[in-house]
Amino acid sequence: MCHKRGVKVFITLNTLYKNNELKELLSTAKKYYEMGADAFIVQDMGFFLLSKKFFPDIEIHCSTQMTIHNTEAAVFFDKSGADRVVLSRELSLEEIKDVTSHINCDTECFVHGALCVSYSGRCLMSSFFGGRSGNRGRCAQPCRMEYTLLKNGNAVKSGYLLSPRDISTVDITSKLIDAGIYSFKIEGRMKSPEYVAQTVSSYRKAIDGETPKKEDILELMQVFNRGGNSTHGYYDCFAGNNMLSPSPKSSGVRAGTVISADKKGCVIKTDIALHCGDGIEIWNKKRSNTGCGISSELKKGDTLRLDVYGEKGSPVYRSFDKMLNDKLKKMSVRPTKRQTVQAEFTALSNKPMRLVLKLEKDIEITGDIPCAAQNKPMTAEDIISRLEKTGDTPFIFDFVKTEIDNGLFIPVSALNRLKRDAAEAAEKYIVENSKRKAGNIELSLPSNTLTRPQKLSVFVENISQLTTVLAHSPSRIYTELNEDTIDGILSCIDTAHKNGIQLFAALPRISRNDYSKAIEKLVNILETTDIDGYLLRNYPPLKTDKQLMYDYCFNTFNSVAAQYFKNVTLSPELNLKELKQLSGDDTEIVVYGNTVLMSTHQCPAGNATGNKKGRFCSEKGNCDSYALKDRTGAVMPVMTHCRSCTAFILNSAPVFLAHRFKEIAAVGAEYMRLDFTVETAEQTKNILETYIKAFSGESVSPPDTPHTGGHYFRGVQ
Repeated sequence: MCHKRGVKVFITLNTLYKNNELKELLSTAKKYYEMGADAFIVQDMGFFLLSKKFFPDIEIHCSTQMTIHNTEAAVFFDKSGADRVVLSRELSLEEIKDVTSHINCDTECFVHGALCVSYSGRCLMSSFFGGRSGNRGRCAQPCRMEYTLLKNGNAVKSGYLLSPRDISTVDITSKLIDAGIYSFKIEGRMKSPEYVAQTVSSYRKAIDGETPKKEDILELMQVFNRGGNSTHGYYDCFAGNNMLSPSPKSSGVRAGTVISADKKGCVIKTDIALHCGDGIEIWNKKRSNTGCGISSELKKGDTLRLDVYGEKGSPVYRSFDKMLNDKLKKMSVRPTKRQTVQAEFTALSNKPMRLVLKLEKDIEITGDIPCAAQNKPMTAEDIISRLEKTGDTPFIFDFVKTEIDNGLFIPVSALNRLKRDAAEAAEKYIVENSKRKAGNIELSLPSNTLTRPQKLSVFVENISQLTTVLAHSPSRIYTELNEDTIDGILSCIDTAHKNGIQLFAALPRISRNDYSKAIEKLVNILETTDIDGYLLRNYPPLKTDKQLMYDYCFNTFNSVAAQYFKNVTLSPELNLKELKQLSGDDTEIVVYGNTVLMSTHQCPAGNATGNKKGRFCSEKGNCDSYALKDRTGAVMPVMTHCRSCTAFILNSAPVFLAHRFKEIAAVGAEYMRLDFTVETAEQTKNILETYIKAFSGESVSPPDTPHTGGHYFRGVQ
């Protein structure tokens, strides 16, 4: 249906795949490939490589789940054979301009719909809260719940602190085009056909140069928006409270205000006209929202008595627009998109009519032989006018060449039959021409075995933790690299080597263009030293002779991806059985630490207490302790990296597995890693000593404090 109408179809295979799913994945991909799908959208690096191998002439689009958020990463995938990159939602227009000026492949960006508060591909909150992985398309949206921000243990703000408003950019479409964005992506998953009809038609008109009217923007807001307003997202704002919604639910548009209230109900005054069949909702402050249907026609400024609870001064929203919904239902009943096809028509005396449609291959249909007119002959304009009426076919015929004798008569039925036969032949050709035949697909998974002694590795966030860990001689230490840690790293290289420890610098989890340049200067300093290597968190790999280790944020889920990265920390979403299939030399698993659940510029501390209105806030660089408490009472530390204006929300309880160390070691990874983030030097020392005991074979007890086994004994859906 789509190809007949000149519409491309991209298949979203942009989740992560386990080893035991790859065979079925390739079978599914083969089916869509042979049907003629135009592109696969992918997240999994393993599937990216398999697609290039088995399906060489289909486009590969890198999903936003790949967290491509700087120019270097986009260039890397461009050179790796990607046909399109879907950039992280967090990029500004200026950053997108820089990306598009450096790559040959297409760029795609989100222009309308839901915003994730965390970088896509870097969110594990739903996964760790309930086993529903956002990396597997099953996000339960815990970000849409209420939280309380704690500052040094004291509550300072409560509400929907992680729930962004929806993005709507129809009024800045020209700016997005000027930035070089090739494709506009509308978030429409689990939305109604009416929503899709409204959003797609609005952006189609805007792309074609039609300036959106106020009514158009209100209609977009009416079909779905969170919090009574929308935002341009990150295109013209780094972050801030203006991007957060007071409610995670769709609100519709502001319709009025409660002007009086009593025990029996309330009276509202309208800001807009309301019609019979509309629905309204009153946003109360003291009690939950209330709503009802409208059974009469109301003009702007009218008042209406309602027998529902309402608080004086509360805003009233039209949650359902009956007239708009009816209009959109008609729009979404059948496809209206058609493609224009150049056509040629010949009608000569005593010869069959000839209609040619100019596709990749000419489609030629012959019809009846015209006869001489007995009375009034048909004009050429009459004949072409009838042939141009293509009805419900997928085509618009654009006649570029005609040859029609004078004085002819052609029955209308003969013209209709000719154009119908031509349209049917064109449809058949388009469908058949888009199909492909895949070659043999023989999946042979690479294997890896452990041939070396197992070792302890440690990640530390600060120099205090680093100096503590140095005294206990793990095999390898990764230290967060930034302006605050560079001097400490430089001073510890010799000590580490004297103690038989490899020292790696951990590059930033999030590295926007400007911040990556600052980090590049630090890396250039380290390149002149004897530092052993780098822990990578973003594409592309560094150009260096030193060792590289890929962190778990690369979401390595299968053996194909593991072989590609070679030195890699495996995904924390895999269980023991799944990890064992991937483990061996140069692989690593995290056996202790508060897992990073979210990476966000919507810093809860900055938004709630720092008057954050963009990049940086009044809380920048302070030493206060921040955390988020959820409705169950769980407290999640908030780790702020103020120089990059990024916050990392950690799991409330650390993964702790020292008391089950033999089971974990049996996975067969070469390195077992401890992650220290918010721990004090004393806590770091105690935990490391416990794991050293477990590593040496001593029996240890689980801690009395809250802890978790992560996904080691459950995995994700």
